[in-house]
Amino acid sequence: MPEIVILKGKAEISRISLFGNSLSVGRDPSNGIVVDDPRVSRKHARIFRENDDFIYEDVGSTMGSLFSGKEVSRHVFSNGDTIELGQSSLVFVAIDGDLVDIEASTPGPDKGSLKTWPNLGNMLDKVDESGESSRLLKALFEISLELDSAEEFDDVLTRIMDKALVMMGGERGFIMLRDLDSGQLRLHSARDTQGEITGVNAEGVSKSLMEKVLNTGEPVLIDNAMDPEMQTRSMVMNHIHSAMCVPLKNGNEVAGVIYADHRSRSSAFTDTDLAFFTTFAIQAKAAIDSSRAYWKLVDGLFSASGDFVAVCSPEGRITRANKGALELLGLASSEIEGRPIESIVAATDQPAALVLVQKITSSGRAQGETLQLQHSDGRLIAINLSGFVMRDRQGSVQGLCLIGRDLTNEMKLIAHLKSVTARLFEVNNMKSEFVGMISHELKGPLTVILGFADMLRKSPDMLQNPEKTSQRLTQIMLAGERANTLIGELLELNQLETGRTDLKVARLDVIEILNASVQGLALSAQKNNITVTITTPEKTPQILADANLIRRVFDNLISNGIKYNKNGGKLAISILVHAGQTEFRFKDEGVGLSANDQKNVFTQFFRSANTAQSHKGTGLGLSIVKAIVERHGGTLSLESELGNGTTYITTLLLEPPKI
Repeated sequence: MPEIVILKGKAEISRISLFGNSLSVGRDPSNGIVVDDPRVSRKHARIFRENDDFIYEDVGSTMGSLFSGKEVSRHVFSNGDTIELGQSSLVFVAIDGDLVDIEASTPGPDKGSLKTWPNLGNMLDKVDESGESSRLLKALFEISLELDSAEEFDDVLTRIMDKALVMMGGERGFIMLRDLDSGQLRLHSARDTQGEITGVNAEGVSKSLMEKVLNTGEPVLIDNAMDPEMQTRSMVMNHIHSAMCVPLKNGNEVAGVIYADHRSRSSAFTDTDLAFFTTFAIQAKAAIDSSRAYWKLVDGLFSASGDFVAVCSPEGRITRANKGALELLGLASSEIEGRPIESIVAATDQPAALVLVQKITSSGRAQGETLQLQHSDGRLIAINLSGFVMRDRQGSVQGLCLIGRDLTNEMKLIAHLKSVTARLFEVNNMKSEFVGMISHELKGPLTVILGFADMLRKSPDMLQNPEKTSQRLTQIMLAGERANTLIGELLELNQLETGRTDLKVARLDVIEILNASVQGLALSAQKNNITVTITTPEKTPQILADANLIRRVFDNLISNGIKYNKNGGKLAISILVHAGQTEFRFKDEGVGLSANDQKNVFTQFFRSANTAQSHKGTGLGLSIVKAIVERHGGTLSLESELGNGTTYITTLLLEPPKI
């Protein structure tokens, strides 16, 4: 009868026989097929029979259903088809299907491969450094406890075989030992995810694969047995898609093999699984002759892990650390061995490190403690630290194993998110302040307009007095012009800051434009008794810029130098050319700006608290100047001191970037 196999990652969770006409699929326990996955909807899909086909139908789930990486709402199952639901998968297995015709078999896009390992040292080099080694290291320690706690050898192998299948996500596992008298392989343990397989003999597995391992003494992995190049008759007859087999060695002699396979999907096993399986095989052999080779491989996994792994005494003193731990600390092995665990963390985390050691010792394990490692160069590196107790055959604590994961990237992401959040709050506050300021600035002229208009409306007699009527109308017109100027400057500033201003760029003689600005403000300078001087370089600099906008910059800075100068003061303008840019300095002899005013002088609607610096205006002039300069790829800054005047410094590139 066809079945649905539920996988979590590569581990098989359960099997459901398709015995009825329809089964619902979802997270809710009331479903016929329950998938415990937060990304699966409570009522996700249904599987039903239609004539001779079994159909998968999504019933409007939130996250959808995937087949071969594409979302599907309806799918007709074929043997081995996999539907992905969140972190879980549903595999359709047609157990009662016909034998596969070898000649007619068509390989998929990914051809299978057969991998052998001439020596175990090379195998460990293939174990990844992404954290998988740490997980397998822990599993090997747990399996070693099974070896020590079981009295019967068959019971030992049964319990370890079950653990190995869970770790690798295999469907079936077999242990075959060579009979000492006949030399033939004899089935010693047959397990699947439901427990013992009854009525099974050597014909239920790939006999040719076992014979290859028995003859060569090398582990073998076949990741796609459906590829014609990889097929054997026993694999076809038993519907085997992936398989691996490793030797049980007694010195150079192969005493048996351990075999695992998967009958519902290809590429079920990885190189890491083969490395783990080979280590497991040595453990199984160690149950017979206490082979020291097991500890050599455990040591290899310990060293290969890229995560922080350290072994400590029961008191919490480090006896050994792997490469990952040494790199995170910036220390050599000789510098860390013998040190208490709390000595390698930040001072503020030392009490927490002591508590972690006590928790591991008392309860056997602890996980999820975030501590800061103290690197030798002074840096603090956040890690998530877990640990477990290592015991001897009598159950006595022999040491602690600590495994940590570097949280640097996660902490950077959190810091970035906090920064973005703070910036969003800042922008929101700026928006609120801007609305308040613009409302305040427009309220003045609107009040004047409405007030005088109402006065004229309520006092018809005033219309008989042309002089008074003219005065009122003049006030209304001036207020309207002020509001219009304010709105115009706001629109101009917005266009500049958002890059929506079209620049009419040409090569300009800046001295010519500067002289025009000075002449245009000559009457204002004369009225305030201000002397304006210009110091220019020998060679007239030319820049690529928008003439009207540059004139606007000069007009504003010269106007400020006149308005905020002392009576009879000087405004000295100088031009310097250096390092590919032109620098303009506008130095007045006014009262200067306080440190606080200097921080805010370029913000919109800025008004100095110093009454000597207070003049009528929109408060947008310098904001617009700064936006124009930056739009041209330049900079605007100032130097000022109370009582000693202010110097505005503008730099413009001779050859600015594309603008």
